[in-house]
Amino acid sequence: MRVVKEIPCKSWDDFKSKYSKVKNKKDYIYRGQNDADWILETSLQRFFKKAGILIPFPLGGLNPIDELLNKYKKLINTTEKNHKYQINDDFWGIGQHYGLPTPFLDWTKTIYKAAFFAFSDEVLQTNTHTNVAVYALQIKNVHDLGGNSNLQNAIKSNGGIKIFEPYGFKLVNPNEKLDNFRIDAQDGLFTHIDGVNNLSLDLVDFFNKKIYDVYRMNKPIILKFIIPRSEYKNALSDLYSMSKIDFIGIYPDREGCAKQAKLETILDL
Repeated sequence: MRVVKEIPCKSWDDFKSKYSKVKNKKDYIYRGQNDADWILETSLQRFFKKAGILIPFPLGGLNPIDELLNKYKKLINTTEKNHKYQINDDFWGIGQHYGLPTPFLDWTKTIYKAAFFAFSDEVLQTNTHTNVAVYALQIKNVHDLGGNSNLQNAIKSNGGIKIFEPYGFKLVNPNEKLDNFRIDAQDGLFTHIDGVNNLSLDLVDFFNKKIYDVYRMNKPIILKFIIPRSEYKNALSDLYSMSKIDFIGIYPDREGCAKQAKLETILDL
């Protein structure tokens, strides 16, 4: 598929070697997924599927997305009376890290934290899939992805991936004024595809159907590193020794302590 370039890796070391050859690494943001076969869809999309909520929504009545957010706002306003959340993105961003289904997709600015997310579930449950995936999404210098004068002119006026905002896609950087230590620890940010008509599309389908034809892009905007899940002990041990990346660093709270205890037991740390 033209949107994604798949990069198979034989091992954890092979992944590091192949990533080292990626040019302009700061042009990317990263995401790890425990099963390489999972599509790039949001927790809200998965929730609606499981709950049997129809997409597109029936005409009339309150939009189920707004209804969900309004319920969450009401509960937060009751339990956290002195909170500083102001706009919808603030509420979605906080909720994303505590189990609320949201239209946000988690990303990190750090490739090895994304790799930790890809492998960390291996110590918490029994899995049957073959590979994990680490994604790299290009958000800067997207004019390098082909296109024509239409794309070049848009880049000049908007810069980077902001040129896709009229089509519903945007980056959401967490409000720095909010106390969200998990996002800080994870170097986190989000992508958001707005619009009910886009709700049935995962990220790859969105770019393929909504963006690439418009700008005649002919190079992948997403790199997908595919790594054997059997490499999890090598990966997690190396991530800790190399960058001190572990559950305590990613989840600096009670949940992180509980998960870290499992990790240290399995890795014999």
